[in-house]
Amino acid sequence: MQKTATTTRNQFTQPLPRLAGFAALTFLCFLASNLAVKGFQDTLSFFIVLVFGLCFVFLLARRPELSFCAFLLVQTDILGLFPYEAMPVFNLGFGSVSVLDILILVPFAYLYWQTRTGRREPRPTPLDGPVFYLFLIVLIGLANSIIIDNAPYRQAIRFARPYLNYFSFFIVIMAVQDQKTFHRLLKAVAVLVAVGCLVQTIEFLMGQNFMQILRIPEAQMALERSGYRVITITGQQITRFLPKTGNFALAMFFVSLFFLLGERPRKTRILFSILFSLSLISIFLAFGRTLYLMGIAGLVVGAYLQKDHRKLYISRIFLFFGIGIGIAALLTLYSVSRGENVMYLMWMRLIGISQDIMEGRDTFGFRLWQFGESFRRGIQNLPLGVGFRVGGEWDVGLLNFFLQFGILGPVFYVWILKKAIPRFLEVYRKPLSEDARCLMKGLGCYGFSQAIVLPIQDPFPVPIGILIVVLFLAIVECVNRFELLPSAQVPRNGTL
Repeated sequence: MQKTATTTRNQFTQPLPRLAGFAALTFLCFLASNLAVKGFQDTLSFFIVLVFGLCFVFLLARRPELSFCAFLLVQTDILGLFPYEAMPVFNLGFGSVSVLDILILVPFAYLYWQTRTGRREPRPTPLDGPVFYLFLIVLIGLANSIIIDNAPYRQAIRFARPYLNYFSFFIVIMAVQDQKTFHRLLKAVAVLVAVGCLVQTIEFLMGQNFMQILRIPEAQMALERSGYRVITITGQQITRFLPKTGNFALAMFFVSLFFLLGERPRKTRILFSILFSLSLISIFLAFGRTLYLMGIAGLVVGAYLQKDHRKLYISRIFLFFGIGIGIAALLTLYSVSRGENVMYLMWMRLIGISQDIMEGRDTFGFRLWQFGESFRRGIQNLPLGVGFRVGGEWDVGLLNFFLQFGILGPVFYVWILKKAIPRFLEVYRKPLSEDARCLMKGLGCYGFSQAIVLPIQDPFPVPIGILIVVLFLAIVECVNRFELLPSAQVPRNGTL
């Protein structure tokens, strides 16, 4: 048994010297040419890129599942502190390759090569079909944009680039080969999301002073671009602090909630209490009415899922609700000193949804108008849609796919939902470990709450939304492989 484990470990780490050597040679050649052409100042920045590049290669060879976290970190502008657009771009003459392209395509190619050569076990899933179909219609959309509509190919590729994020589904599936690796990935993602929530909280507490501490121009640009939004509630302007990790905080909120419901060791309870509190603060500070609605809907679904201990669930919910009120009160006391009342404005923003819809104003009203306008354009551009002449980060995913890909787009949307929902229910009904059951309940609450707001907030076409979709789907597959029990009664073996 020990010999087999050693052989497997050597098998996975054997490509490390060759891969690192090839990467080092490539970067050194590029560094030398850059030094000759641009001088030392620009070369220093590329030397830094070289160091980080070699670290990424080492990470990919030893812990390929963590390459997903590296991609997520860069996709979130280093949690809002450094925009990835400010990172070096590698020009290829006919186009360019960004850091995001490298972080998604290199791990995929490396893991696919290991799978094809037998170094990793192939892991087919029921979702392979619709995801491969998506890449097919993306190629058709590019051809439609560049060849038929004469759109600039650089622009078309830039607008199609977010769909590369779906490759991360295969990266996670191929990288995670055992339960230990699966748990390591979950912990790394949780740490990343928690740090993102912490950064968001610090931004709220320090306000503009946070920008003065971060004297890096690119960091200030990132904060100005994505860190703050000024919205008007009942005639009063208030700063909205958006979560850099999107809805990951809401998913962490539900998962932490179910881990706190059962009997846990003290250290485990402290850990999940911290995750729960950070995610709850993140939801508060986002001032997102959709997030509030999703939270309420998820809690209702949780009462259904926790049918064996429903009274305990409801009592704990009231306890946690009290904790939430306490957190909101502390935020309110702090915000009053700045001329704001966080709790009052949260409540007014939530109850103003119906009026916004009836009067066609604010984001809800704009989305209704946008739906009609985009649907009309989609009808006019049948059968292949408008392609990638315009970007694709709209709130209604079905409409987005219909507009960009014509009659081919909704097929993907319906197909992946038709596969994902029954697959989740199938795995959920299987005998699972206690920790896996908590994880699946939390994901179930998030998944249901996300499903009911698809007409106003859809993650399928949005870069950060795609990442939470693919991680959700990959987690379900990993639970099915590594967390099933031979019987309903087995001892617990740690926490996820």
